[in-house]
Amino acid sequence: MAWTAQAVIQEVFLRILIMGSDNLAVPLRNLGCRVWTMGPEPDRDLLMRDPDPDWAMIQKALKSKGITPDALLVTDDLGSRKLPTGLWSAPLVTAFYGIDSPINGFWQPFYARLFDLAFLDQLPQARELGRVHGQAHWLPVGINPDFYLGEETGPEEPGICFVGVVEPSVRPKRSALLDLAARLAPLKVLGGRKGAWFPTEEAARLYRRYQIVLNENLFQGVTTRPLEVMASGGFLLTEAAPGSMDLYFEDGCHLAYFKPDTFQEQVRRYLPDRELRQKIAVQGRELVLDCHTLTKRASEILTRLEALVQQKNGQQARTKNARALCAEGQALLMAGLRWPALNGPKRVLRGAGRLNAAWEYGEESVEAFRASGLAAVALGRWNQALTCLARAYEAGSAIDGLCLGLALAESGQEEKAREILKGISPAQAGLRAGVGTPQFHLAAARLLKDQGLSLSPGFGRGKLSPVFWTALEHAMEAARLRPTWFEPWEMMGDLLWENNAPNEAHGFFQKALFLSTDQNLAGKAARTAREGYIQ
Repeated sequence: MAWTAQAVIQEVFLRILIMGSDNLAVPLRNLGCRVWTMGPEPDRDLLMRDPDPDWAMIQKALKSKGITPDALLVTDDLGSRKLPTGLWSAPLVTAFYGIDSPINGFWQPFYARLFDLAFLDQLPQARELGRVHGQAHWLPVGINPDFYLGEETGPEEPGICFVGVVEPSVRPKRSALLDLAARLAPLKVLGGRKGAWFPTEEAARLYRRYQIVLNENLFQGVTTRPLEVMASGGFLLTEAAPGSMDLYFEDGCHLAYFKPDTFQEQVRRYLPDRELRQKIAVQGRELVLDCHTLTKRASEILTRLEALVQQKNGQQARTKNARALCAEGQALLMAGLRWPALNGPKRVLRGAGRLNAAWEYGEESVEAFRASGLAAVALGRWNQALTCLARAYEAGSAIDGLCLGLALAESGQEEKAREILKGISPAQAGLRAGVGTPQFHLAAARLLKDQGLSLSPGFGRGKLSPVFWTALEHAMEAARLRPTWFEPWEMMGDLLWENNAPNEAHGFFQKALFLSTDQNLAGKAARTAREGYIQ
């Protein structure tokens, strides 16, 4: 099937300033918009050296060029994230598009609340954001079809191919799956953390040539790689992602799905059936090129932007004033801590400043006091930290009591810490053992797990103050302090298993099983081995 990208030229009807990634600039222009890009990159229409400019700086730059946009779109840039600030006060319609939302939940939900429109690339995260934002929407990623055009006229390559990072310490499930695939058919693997990235156009030719192109999920959702494979005309065998991919793509029609217990069966079914594979590849390609391009995604954003621009009350969904300062402060704080080399210290300082301002302007919610306390901890301002965390605990939860107790202990006030900790959760008697004991950290892990703070995907917090820790870091500390105690190892396995990391969980269950004869552990180890393709 031949396919040629056709630009859709319409009358200019919206003027848009784009910050962050410029992936949507050309599609929006092709849809008839007047688009300007702004950022520190030399190819931007408007140069802005500060990656996180305030709205006043943006406004000044626009005024100097005589530019008056109707809307401002911030698109998440995975290579070098930009967090322009003060946009909650901008007198134009604003939108944010967050990518890889399952592993960016520590900052994206705060930042997204500052905009009139908020798009996240995965459905569960978009639904969760919708609880606090009236204009939160699911918008899966799309692809630029120009990279994947062409037809393959050469002979078909036998076997399975995979393109992507292969590093057992980073993606153990992927490595285990590829080991299994290599036992079933010839396997070609390209791309890797230590080598050069495989060029997109060359990958597209590879996808078209091989009998099967394999995809493994970091998280369940609609991601770029499967779309790229199908857009290229390759036959895709991908790990099932119920509730996301299957809402768009039908098994056996556009692609083929597999689960741990069906992988070998699916390979053996499709490998010898060239006619069926080609039929599925054609249908998958047609659907992706019709419905999952960047132009299609840009059109969806544009439709909602235009509706809000035409409404006089279009800016009602965004968080404003003191609450906006609080949300913006939390986004800056957590992004600064996660990526210290990318403007991190400045972001932490700016985040703390906004959180302090939110408090001064009357934002006295538990969330505001807690966040101000955490920012003060990050900066080593212990008096302020203790004051804020104490205020949070007055009206907050057991987690706030735990944070206060940990901060007291870290600042040298062990007696006060013990007084706080012994009363926050009668069900977790280990908290009375004192900070720094394995009993305390295991109890803290159980408390945080019960309160929904199991771990922070995409952001390991072990190097931060224990005030920032999740259940996973506390369980790890308990195991470090008492490595012969099986309970912390089991806890780590449970936490990782519940968060779709069966291979890592399996390793911890194996350690726990070495220290205990509990048959439940044997069952957990067996189930995670199966889910992680461990042979």
